[in-house]
Amino acid sequence: SVDETCAIPAGGSWPCGMVARTAFRNFLQGRALNCHLPKIARDKIIVAECLLQGQDPGIWLVKRGWARINPDSPLGDLAKEAKNAGRGIYGQPPAGVEVKSP
Repeated sequence: SVDETCAIPAGGSWPCGMVARTAFRNFLQGRALNCHLPKIARDKIIVAECLLQGQDPGIWLVKRGWARINPDSPLGDLAKEAKNAGRGIYGQPPAGVEVKSP
């Protein structure tokens, strides 16, 4: 969620949801996603593969630590790698991002 905040181990929090949204917008740079939609009824949940110039935006988000996913998902190893490396929501706020005191 854009309203999500992330804790900093030393205390305080930062608006990681807003920063994640900004990072994704910068990735998109006004370009359109190319999605392949299956033919299904309108009232069903749609799962579609989307690419941006051949790159999966879901993988992009997970690798950079901007998405929370189920550890059992196919992207679980990428999420674990991002968390271990302290990327995105798992790390420190980027320079210039306001940190709120505890």
